[in-house]
Amino acid sequence: MQLRFDFRPVTSTGERSHLEELQGPVLGKNPAPPALPLQGLRTTSMSILAYLEGRKRPVGAVTVVDTTKDALSRLIYGIPPIYGSTAFYGGMMVLPEYRGWGIPVRLIFQTQRLFVNKLGIRSTWLLYPEERIGGARLTTILKYRPLPETFNEAGCANRVLIREEPREQRLKWDLLPLSNGVSARRATCN
Repeated sequence: MQLRFDFRPVTSTGERSHLEELQGPVLGKNPAPPALPLQGLRTTSMSILAYLEGRKRPVGAVTVVDTTKDALSRLIYGIPPIYGSTAFYGGMMVLPEYRGWGIPVRLIFQTQRLFVNKLGIRSTWLLYPEERIGGARLTTILKYRPLPETFNEAGCANRVLIREEPREQRLKWDLLPLSNGVSARRATCN
């Protein structure tokens, strides 16, 4: 079985309500959305929703924030100046029944296409649970590298994953066999 997804930026009130509705099933009894742990002003950002073909409600979401001028967050999280202009991925949510289908990687590719490349961002980063870094698709497919320091966010040990964005990136879609027995398409960098 091949799954088809549609990715859309949040631009309307209806899509914002879809983003809020997604938080309940993902976060469970914790009604507060995951806070983006940034310290500075958030002037340029975009949220993207992932829809499974034929489904009216989203199955996943991510928010990307330009942190180029957020010197305080870059200092706190140890982002070296060598990385230049940066963007932070946060608020990554996927409905439990759709986890393991590579949706976070697909969301990142879409934000790269719709936000990161258009703004000329050189590097992207995110906080990721330390115990899951080893086999994470973000490190194997997208080549994110962990920085050495550990941060306690939301009661869990996290590390910053960072990568320099390729200047000219072509996406190649291949079938990705998934642990749940379903095949899906994934994008890989050439």
